Amino acid sequence: MLSDNNCWRNRTVLITGGSSFVAASLIRRLLALEARVHVLLRHTSSPWRLADCIDSLTVHSGDITDNAYTSGLVQSVNPAVIFHLAAAKGLNTSAQDYVCTSVVGASNLIQAMQAVNPGLRLVVTGSSTEYAPSHLPLKESFVVKPITLLGAVKAAAGLLYSQARAAHGLSITQLRLFHVYGPWESPHRFLPTAINSALQGSPVQLVKGISRRDWIYVEDVVDALLLAYNNNSDHDILNIGSGLEYTNTEILDILQDVLGQEIDSQSEALPSRPTDSEHRFADIALAKSTLGWAPKTSIRQGIADTVEWIRGLPPSLIYSEEAPPTAF
Repeated sequence: MLSDNNCWRNRTVLITGGSSFVAASLIRRLLALEARVHVLLRHTSSPWRLADCIDSLTVHSGDITDNAYTSGLVQSVNPAVIFHLAAAKGLNTSAQDYVCTSVVGASNLIQAMQAVNPGLRLVVTGSSTEYAPSHLPLKESFVVKPITLLGAVKAAAGLLYSQARAAHGLSITQLRLFHVYGPWESPHRFLPTAINSALQGSPVQLVKGISRRDWIYVEDVVDALLLAYNNNSDHDILNIGSGLEYTNTEILDILQDVLGQEIDSQSEALPSRPTDSEHRFADIALAKSTLGWAPKTSIRQGIADTVEWIRGLPPSLIYSEEAPPTAF
């Protein structure tokens, strides 16, 4: 039940990247809180994740890389906050798309913010890939040293946001997300693939070598996004992770326990990737002290909730990043 002091009721918000995985959960949370939700979708985006709630949204079709369009959109919507989740993704994404969406998009949003009410707030999702791999807990004070294209463009955009905040006093908070998982996650990623393989009795293919990631449940990320709206501190960059790390083999062990069945796996069936590292986990002390945020969902509970969500999908739902589902 919503409380009488719900600060989101009737508040106008704009979400870029509205068809994305994290946006799917953020949008539903904001609708439950009775916010007025506007979403920006690219012309080529498939809003399959929003099929059951799209009639409750105000949808705008355009591109964050279009300066005039972005400025006009922000002025016409006049939101209290922009949640900037747009990112170039997909198996066929070019380097130019990555750069334009992250860097040009950042520049356009900054210009749009300068032209409207100075009270407008911007909450941006960055990435743990902005950091170099390290055996130490990754802190916001570490120098960014990305080794992937995603990390590089996120870091470049992050520098623009930090400069705009310092030079122009804009209210911008960047949340560096670690490995987000949960309902609506892209089907080609490890956990949905492992769950679907296990439910179908197929072996799960593992990447060569040992790598670890910091897994953070999507609803905990949504908590952080909403809390970041009220960030009035001097800290503009905050890590959002669990502070713990797991190998894919350890994730499979937890999934086996959740399902109560043995899962067949094929070790070293896939080549290693640039994003793989022996250690990658967040120091989340700053997010705790600045936002009063901490993850609530254990890895086992998060995996169990994701399994339940996948089991509840209609058999006719074939979801992908490239095409809409056959049904919802």
